[in-house]
Amino acid sequence: MLTHIAFYEKNIERVLELFPQLKEWEQSRFRQALAKAIETTHPQMAIALYKQLATQAIEQKNRSAYREAVQHLQRIKAVCESCNTQSDWTGITQLRSQYPTLRALHDELSKAKL
Repeated sequence: MLTHIAFYEKNIERVLELFPQLKEWEQSRFRQALAKAIETTHPQMAIALYKQLATQAIEQKNRSAYREAVQHLQRIKAVCESCNTQSDWTGITQLRSQYPTLRALHDELSKAKL
């Protein structure tokens, strides 16, 4: 509840303080909105949250989830480019080798030019 209030009040520092204390299902509800809110102020944390979102989507193993994962990966790429941290992006490009049998994922990555 406090996290909801802090997020509504745009008190990002307080949200970041409370976020680890949330249960996993509560964190999953906030993860995407929090990542978007902290892209400019805390890019490394935003990248970590987007990676978690992408991994969760990939683990669902269906094409619509792969599309969702690609959207998160595109946000990671944008954040990396805005703060000039290509090292995080090179780790993401290894997804093809990490999931060699998921052809639909490879297809979605190719469509998005990732």
